[in-house]
Amino acid sequence: MVPGGIAERYADRIRLTLARQRYLTEQQERVLLLEALDIGLSFGQARELLAATVQRQGVAREVTLDHDMEITVAAVAGAKGWISRTAFNRATSLYQELSGGAVGAAEARRRVKGMMLRRGWKVRGEIIFGTPQLVP
Repeated sequence: MVPGGIAERYADRIRLTLARQRYLTEQQERVLLLEALDIGLSFGQARELLAATVQRQGVAREVTLDHDMEITVAAVAGAKGWISRTAFNRATSLYQELSGGAVGAAEARRRVKGMMLRRGWKVRGEIIFGTPQLVP
């Protein structure tokens, strides 16, 4: 059980961090969790309070957004292991939109590209991840 005063102060700290923000980066989240440990909350308590406060504020979390986008791209890529250029562009636009505009177009492309590379997916018919290497 979290003492009410500590929980409320921690929630206030989260709200101050999120003032005029629509996106919580992984680094910001880590700092907030470490602060919670410093004031005597357990890691589980801190995560619950953070998630609840972020949700009430209507703020996107980088960790959650990355996970959700990977699931979305996986659904499009399916067993075939590729997506169209149009689907790639839509995925990057969706990433930007869900981040509340905090992630720019180039960063959204980089993140979606990273997801695709980790899973071995490709964009059908195009080279989007650099120039092809010539094999001697």
